[in-house]
Amino acid sequence: MSEPIDEVSDRAPEAENPPGAEEFVETLDDNDELCEFYRGRIREFEKEREQTLDRLNECSVAREELHRTQWELRKRVEEVKELQKPLSD
Repeated sequence: MSEPIDEVSDRAPEAENPPGAEEFVETLDDNDELCEFYRGRIREFEKEREQTLDRLNECSVAREELHRTQWELRKRVEEVKELQKPLSD
């Protein structure tokens, strides 16, 4: 007797293994245009990363300046309160 068609088989279907890193590198070595494309993409990403880091550093400097200014304002307000205290007595 043959197996019914709707039964599930215990065997996994035969599939071709995906290429590994070595095979991928070999295909890149053979295709200079593809390599140059990815090198260009890497250069673009590195440039974008540098720009993002520069903007982040600018924000950091602005944040430090804001903190310093707020601290000085707080000190000045306290000084004014201390100076007004004897005047109100």
